[in-house]
Amino acid sequence: MLHPNTTVTALGLDSNNIRAEGAGRLAEMRKDNTTVSALGLGNNNICDEGAGRLAEMHKDNTSVRAQAMDSNNMGAEGARRTEEMLQGNNTTLELGLYTNTLTQDCARR
Repeated sequence: MLHPNTTVTALGLDSNNIRAEGAGRLAEMRKDNTTVSALGLGNNNICDEGAGRLAEMHKDNTSVRAQAMDSNNMGAEGARRTEEMLQGNNTTLELGLYTNTLTQDCARR
C-alpha cells in the first residue's frame, strides 16, 4: 500500500479498529516510506503494544512530523516507549495523545 509511494503525504486511519496487530503491520510498511509526514491513528484500540511498534518504526523513519494517537487505550508502557522514541527524534512536531489511560507519572516525565 505505501511502498513505493511518492505522492501520499497524509494518511488518516482514524476509527478503523486496527488494534496492535494493524499498528505493527503499518509500522512495517512505513519503515522505508519517507513521503508520509502526517499519520492519523486516533480511536483504533492500539494499546501499549501497538504504540511500542509504532515507536520502533519512528526510530528508523523520521519523516513523520505529526501523529495523532488519541483514544487508543494507551497506558504507561505505551507512553514510555513513545517517550524513548521522542528522545532521539528531532522531526516530530505534533503528537496527539488525548483520551488515553496515561497516569500522572507519565505526565511528569
